[in-house]
Amino acid sequence: MEVHVIVSALETLAWLALLWYGAGLFSPARRVEAANRIRDTLFLAVCSAFGLALLGLFYPASCFGIAAAIAAFRLSRDRRFPRSVRTSGNSEAFAHVLPVVAAAVVSWPGIVRPILDGDSLGYHLPNAASWANAHSLWTTATMYWWYPPGSELFASALFLIGGPTVLGVAGLAALLLLALRVEAFAQRAGLSTWSAGAVAAMVVTVPTIGLQGGSLQNDVWLGAWTLECLWALTYDGPAFARSLAVCALIKPVGFVFSALVLIFSLPPKRARLQILAGAWLTALGASSMLAIWVVHVGILWPNAIISPAQNAYPHLASSLVVAHGVEGALTFTRALIAQGLGTVVLLATVLAALFVGKSRARRHLPLMFHRLFPYRAVRV
Repeated sequence: MEVHVIVSALETLAWLALLWYGAGLFSPARRVEAANRIRDTLFLAVCSAFGLALLGLFYPASCFGIAAAIAAFRLSRDRRFPRSVRTSGNSEAFAHVLPVVAAAVVSWPGIVRPILDGDSLGYHLPNAASWANAHSLWTTATMYWWYPPGSELFASALFLIGGPTVLGVAGLAALLLLALRVEAFAQRAGLSTWSAGAVAAMVVTVPTIGLQGGSLQNDVWLGAWTLECLWALTYDGPAFARSLAVCALIKPVGFVFSALVLIFSLPPKRARLQILAGAWLTALGASSMLAIWVVHVGILWPNAIISPAQNAYPHLASSLVVAHGVEGALTFTRALIAQGLGTVVLLATVLAALFVGKSRARRHLPLMFHRLFPYRAVRV
């Protein structure tokens, strides 16, 4: 292995390690669930990249500076206000091995070779590379520069710090988040730690999902952050706004997913004013980054090198499953069956969730997400 590859990997690892440590700011205990820590690490990475690139300060030194400042702040806070330690059994810790190893194995071929898939080369990589090279978001030189930049911001930071050799980490990170969150949901449903790990491993080895592990495609990113929204809605209220904010920045349809979850989280009209105010503050915080991005696109649009009108769908609804009615549902089902038994089991689980969900109002969320899924992603 060449020296520059090792150096790139170490630089990237150091940056992620600082963010990983700094992500502990969001937890009241020193030890947290692995999925929570990955979620908060990615949140910090996306937010810091977004802020620096928006200000035209997107450089390796500034990325490390922000990460180091966050880590230093956490260290200072922990010294002044020692936190409780949440211990976990060895079986719980070792159960993570199964989904983590599964995610690493399916991602490895993509990580050790150049990015080759069409979507990654078509707009994910061009967007990420253009922002890194311009050290700013204020560029319109790529075909899809106006697409919501959630996953590409993380990839852009990886490209800036470690170069093209570490780009596959973007897909691996989302796959790990998805795997560990599925494991957490399975444990909450009553499965043993090892059975939950097996379910998570099955999910990430489904071909459509696993093949994105070493790429820059963002379908797994959207799926993982949609799960984060649902997890926060049910089990982790303080993380709700963070999860919504990142989900809304992934794909042009991500904000719809976030909006659906947000709508189902709103308290009834008869709720106390304090609760209603909290709900609206959550909505405001969750939509802030997307709103800034929309304003940014509006400013650049009139003088863009490549106008969004040149490559946008003429009929956006036609790109969704729901727009194709029965044909769309049949195509979706055939695509699931073609992916193997594991995917069929996943679909059955989603359908079962419609009838056994704790909250009647939230039972239909999985079905809504399915109907809004991009149609071209499931065509066979």
